[in-house]
Amino acid sequence: MTHIEDLLEQPGNSITEDAITDLIDERAIAHDDAPPAIGNSPKELNKEIEDLLAGLEAAEGCFDPDLIVSLRKMFAAELVRNNSLLVHRQETHVRDIPSIGVTDTIADLAGVLFALVMKDRKDLALIGLNRYLKKTDDFSGLRLAYFYGALHALHKALDLSRTCQIETQSRRKSDLQAQSTNAAEFALVFLSQQVGKRVVAIGGLSGAGKTTLGRALAPRFMAVHVRSDAVRKHLYGCPVEAKAPLAAYNEEHSEKTYRGLEERLGFVLDSGFNAVIDGVYADESDRDSLENICHHKGIQFTGIWCSVPADVAQKRIVARMQHRSGDEGEYDTDLVHHEKQLLLNPGRITWHRLDTLYGVEQLVDRCMSLLDLSSEVKFG
Repeated sequence: MTHIEDLLEQPGNSITEDAITDLIDERAIAHDDAPPAIGNSPKELNKEIEDLLAGLEAAEGCFDPDLIVSLRKMFAAELVRNNSLLVHRQETHVRDIPSIGVTDTIADLAGVLFALVMKDRKDLALIGLNRYLKKTDDFSGLRLAYFYGALHALHKALDLSRTCQIETQSRRKSDLQAQSTNAAEFALVFLSQQVGKRVVAIGGLSGAGKTTLGRALAPRFMAVHVRSDAVRKHLYGCPVEAKAPLAAYNEEHSEKTYRGLEERLGFVLDSGFNAVIDGVYADESDRDSLENICHHKGIQFTGIWCSVPADVAQKRIVARMQHRSGDEGEYDTDLVHHEKQLLLNPGRITWHRLDTLYGVEQLVDRCMSLLDLSSEVKFG
């Protein structure tokens, strides 16, 4: 299995998005294939945390005592808040993963994300997180990502401090102390994440470029990308990389999909992330429902409606399905679905209209302007 540390050893911080995508896909398959195991209970996790904090306290002069006090307090609060979720996942998501060991699948993912954040590749960390959620649909465990990220940071801080204690070369010793302090401070940052504050919804008919725009926009303001096509397939029981059958688009399953999108949005916001959510949203009541959920939670909402001429959309659908399958017969149902969408009456559209004939970078810049965000939102 590929380890993130091996990729990060490449010179010049040259790790690529494709490399992270491949690593996450490999991880998702390993998680799915690994046998169930018994993981640490909340009580055992608390002991692990206390042992780590005691180790930090023993590293004289390395860590601010107030930082350790804050970490102890916030870890305790997170254990209380997530107690039922941790217990539930002991029975559902703990695996004995080859070359990794026994762990919650989200904890394993958090280790990858933490390593990227420590290397100042937050962009790749978010790309990796979104890829994992697309592949696994494990939104219910997302709330633990920051918790386990903080736990990985605590382990890293202690390991670095111990290396620092035995280092004799003064410059190297100073670097190790700075790195260990940085790791401990990252743990506090992870634990300090609050409820997400922003939702961007991207609607429009098939082929309008919703998913492409959402995927490019999400890293610009630290957002999790909730994709209707992935949710639809997971709920239908269809492999996420495969083409969903036409039955997956009937009225009953579409209703289930849009309620599923709202459920996953709740998980995202409660986990401390902003959200980009994309779907056709041709039904005015679905758009209103999404906006009402955000307003009820006090979340800032922006709706964007993507549009292109029908012939352009159809060409995009054909190209997309040819890329996936290479079989022209495979995309017939997608074109049928698009033609049915053209007959729908979307009702009153109050979302910002966006002509998606332009390049994706130009579209992202337009969206950032709509959001009144001139640059990337910084982590933490």
